[in-house]
Amino acid sequence: MIFAVDISWELQHAWPLPAWGLAVLFLSLAAWTTWLLVAQQIAWRKTVVLSTLRLAALAGLFLMLGGWRLSFFETDLPDLLMLVDDSASMQLPAGDSASDVGINRLARAQRLLAEPDWVQALEQRYRLKMYAVSEQIRPLGSVAELQADGQSSRLGDGLLQLTNAQRGRSTAAIVLMSDGIVTDGASLRVAADRLAAQNIPLWTVGLGGEQPPPELAIDEVVADDRAFLGDEVQVRVLLRGTAPAGSEVAVELRDRDSDALLARQQVRMESSPTRTVVPLTFTADRPGIWNLQVVVPPIDGEIFTDNNRKPMRLVVRDEPIGVLLIAQQPSYEFRFLKHLLERAQGQGNAAENLIRLTSVLQDGDPRYAEQDRSAAALPPVKPDELEALDVVILCDADVDQLGELMFGQIDELVRSRGTGLVVVAGPENRLAIPNGSALADLIPVDPRGLQAPAGPQSRPLVVERTRLGQAAGDLPLPAGIQWSQLPPLYWLMRAAELKPAAQVILATGDSPQQTASLPVVVTQVVGAGQVWLQLSDESFRWLSGSSAHNFHERYWLQVVRKLARRKRTDVSESARLQVSGSRFTEGQPLPIELTLPKSESPRQARVAIGRDGDSPRLETLYPTSDPQLLRGTASDLPPGDYWIRLIDPVLAQPPDPVAVRIESPSSEFLEGHAALIAMDEASRISGGKLLTAEQAAESLLAELPAGRTIRLRELPSRPIWNHWAAAALVVALLSGEWILRRRWGLA
Repeated sequence: MIFAVDISWELQHAWPLPAWGLAVLFLSLAAWTTWLLVAQQIAWRKTVVLSTLRLAALAGLFLMLGGWRLSFFETDLPDLLMLVDDSASMQLPAGDSASDVGINRLARAQRLLAEPDWVQALEQRYRLKMYAVSEQIRPLGSVAELQADGQSSRLGDGLLQLTNAQRGRSTAAIVLMSDGIVTDGASLRVAADRLAAQNIPLWTVGLGGEQPPPELAIDEVVADDRAFLGDEVQVRVLLRGTAPAGSEVAVELRDRDSDALLARQQVRMESSPTRTVVPLTFTADRPGIWNLQVVVPPIDGEIFTDNNRKPMRLVVRDEPIGVLLIAQQPSYEFRFLKHLLERAQGQGNAAENLIRLTSVLQDGDPRYAEQDRSAAALPPVKPDELEALDVVILCDADVDQLGELMFGQIDELVRSRGTGLVVVAGPENRLAIPNGSALADLIPVDPRGLQAPAGPQSRPLVVERTRLGQAAGDLPLPAGIQWSQLPPLYWLMRAAELKPAAQVILATGDSPQQTASLPVVVTQVVGAGQVWLQLSDESFRWLSGSSAHNFHERYWLQVVRKLARRKRTDVSESARLQVSGSRFTEGQPLPIELTLPKSESPRQARVAIGRDGDSPRLETLYPTSDPQLLRGTASDLPPGDYWIRLIDPVLAQPPDPVAVRIESPSSEFLEGHAALIAMDEASRISGGKLLTAEQAAESLLAELPAGRTIRLRELPSRPIWNHWAAAALVVALLSGEWILRRRWGLA
């Protein structure tokens, strides 16, 4: 900054008479001399010339007699105060236009102040003083040293402080470069009233757009944590975002170890803000543990990117799926399903046989089990044989023959180990489940409300996937094919009452006039496993038809793979306490997970959350569908560094404590969009104007008021009255008049 002075000049005289007296005397003498010329009755042109020469000579005499001189003064330039906002909100995008993409608000101000010609032009007209303002106002030595790290914006207080400091000084204007966000102290309106009282106009340069800044966040990732080799793994991402409408956002699934891209989905932001579920699908083509990460690449102008990624873990098994298929009679459903499971092929070590099938016909010939390599005369009952099963399929089986002991073992497998259970209703047994049976607790409908039709229906029943099934991503079909295009069913058991946790995946209408649909496939999660109830034994019909010949295979392999994935084969032998993330914002829930070893299955657990100097706080974790996994949430934690430690149950090898940090949300980012209306109001009240950064670069210098200069001291003056040029001028004028008179014969 250059603090310069200016030199001004002024024409002064020493005549004792006032200005009006000098004017009267001059006009009187001019009128008298002109009258003398007119009285001589000469030509009017000659009168005008002679009169002009005489009046000019008379003016020269007045100049000499009045002691006229040029006086010079050293003057102080008026102050121009330049305030630059360096609060944290200046990290946000500079504006809504395409030219502002990739530049923040502070950088836009720095770019303007870095223009040498623009700044030099201001310094030639004003005493330029620069200040930075956020929590407090301070002189600014260099524009490059500015950092947008102020934790509050006290713009009004800064203007009031400058106004008090400028008392007694000539101030042309105050220029404020800011987004107008005031988070503490006096408002811009209060400061503008004070500036108007002191005749100091406030000119504001608005930085920032009227739209909130872009922000993307992954709120939740829903996916299975176990899969089989060759499975299509579905990952559902809950994306929350604020972005310009119509912009494209990419959601990616990457391998954290190799950074390989596994799946990518483009999402078009139709509104802002928006919340949308983004499905991602990839094929698990190698066995082992996959460390994955869902990533949303930051968009232009996004400031906080910590919530743009979320990790996940997947265990891929490379072994055949153990399936137990039980039916009373060799129905069409049983036959087609048995042959499908026998010939299904997998990948890797399970390339030849995807399914390790054991089939049981309750009323079949005992010699049949000796001739069929997958058949058994009786269901397995030994614990190790049942432990090897991933899915149990009861295809219109006789419940009484199986017995409660068998169902008790199945119930334990489903709830504790995650074994899948499929129950297919058929016309032979019609799900005649005794009261109090373990199977009655497992299936997702009330067995007392089941009603079987008297026989096959003549009218076809078209199956459709429900909205819940679509949202869960269950049973997807190839692009362009709808479930309603598959061959219809002709036998369906009615379920009058569903259990609270039941989900209808496939449904059909009983008649064209009926608005309520009838469930075909209902499922629910029970403990660590999942139960699948199919209320018709006619899925084999999906084999027929010119365009749907393979849908029977697609349907059953999807069901078997889905249910088998819940089987817990990687039971941890050590406890693990974890939190998904290490930094959280105040008010954000803190999700806590505890994985216990197989030997521990408490009804709940307790953790202590504390920080140095404070008493710890206790939180309860509750079991999930997985008995070894407990979850809980801590909220309302004040900012600080915390540790989380397991205190109950007491384990021989307790998990390591977890460290997290709670940070205060900066009020600078609560709104994000620039307060241009408040800036415009403050400018108008004080007599200034609101400009954009482009307008300021082009016209601020021309529109700023000139201000009032202050004389510091008088410099030596230059007399004019006794200058030789003045005397020569008077002599020349008089001589010219005399020569003309002689030539015209008037002298």
